[in-house]
Amino acid sequence: ADALTTTGFIGLTNLVAGWIALPAMHLSGLETFELPPPSRSCWTVLVANALVEYSFDVSCAVAIYATSAVVTAVTAPLTIPLALLADGMIYGGGTGDMKKVGTGWDWGGAALILVGAVLLEIKPNLFSRKREKVFHSDLKESCILSESTRIHCV
Repeated sequence: ADALTTTGFIGLTNLVAGWIALPAMHLSGLETFELPPPSRSCWTVLVANALVEYSFDVSCAVAIYATSAVVTAVTAPLTIPLALLADGMIYGGGTGDMKKVGTGWDWGGAALILVGAVLLEIKPNLFSRKREKVFHSDLKESCILSESTRIHCV
């Protein structure tokens, strides 16, 4: 499936089934839904947030089209450490004090995400040994030539 089909089915699923939980939660009292206050600054923040989310969704669709869904799924969580750093810069009291934003668990999770992305990038190079079978004509035996230029004959 291509990116447009995948994105279309995600939207169709949300349209058909995603909204059903909203009235149920409102009627049960679990969550009260209401419009935000009519202040201009509140609506400006909401519109800016919607535009950022829309641009992220479009960039994910382009990434799926340009690479693959697996690469996009692996690299998308890298926005979490970036968001944590941005929160520290914005809400760190103007001094950039990172201690005021995020707990040790938050920073540990961000570190694990970064380590996971790095390991996924270098893993193929760590454990793969490209081998090819060759037939050594002088010895009349089948040999395996590995990347380290060692020849194992059987």
